[in-house]
Amino acid sequence: IFIDLDQNFVSGLIQVLFSLAVIELSKPGLEATTYELIITVANASATVGYIIATQLLSPLDASACTNDDDTVDCPSDSVDVNSQSAFNDSNGPYRYTTYCLTITFISIVCCLIFTTFLPKDKDQCHQWKNEGELAGASYIRGLITTGMCVATIGYGFTVAVLLLMPSTSCLAVVGGSGC
Repeated sequence: IFIDLDQNFVSGLIQVLFSLAVIELSKPGLEATTYELIITVANASATVGYIIATQLLSPLDASACTNDDDTVDCPSDSVDVNSQSAFNDSNGPYRYTTYCLTITFISIVCCLIFTTFLPKDKDQCHQWKNEGELAGASYIRGLITTGMCVATIGYGFTVAVLLLMPSTSCLAVVGGSGC
């Protein structure tokens, strides 16, 4: 229950911060459109983040293995989650700790890199907004942005569909332990 409360609390904070950004960035009359665009980008990036985190299970040997048949052992590159003793015997605590610390490290590095692209204050935000409006539309910038969006959405959709189907969810490329 605490995990759900924490996630809901963080989601609420994010929504408030998005609302503040909309107030600063949107032109009068376009607040709802700007808000929906920001929310869509945030939701898409969260989905891609979940997919990448799932894909990291396999290289970090943290894929869970459940066997209903006691005669078949789990592969050595997975964590047996059939019982507490099997979990400990398959080095589950170490593997999941390594996985969590790796995801945390990647998140912190990405935060350190990408926060440098944010404006330092309200005045710089308005300055960048005005400069962007003065620069006008750019065909090349539009193509690059569209290409990045199509590639990200295509990647997220493809991997999500592969994860949903039992015959492909075991593929190492989508985070499975291998078929």
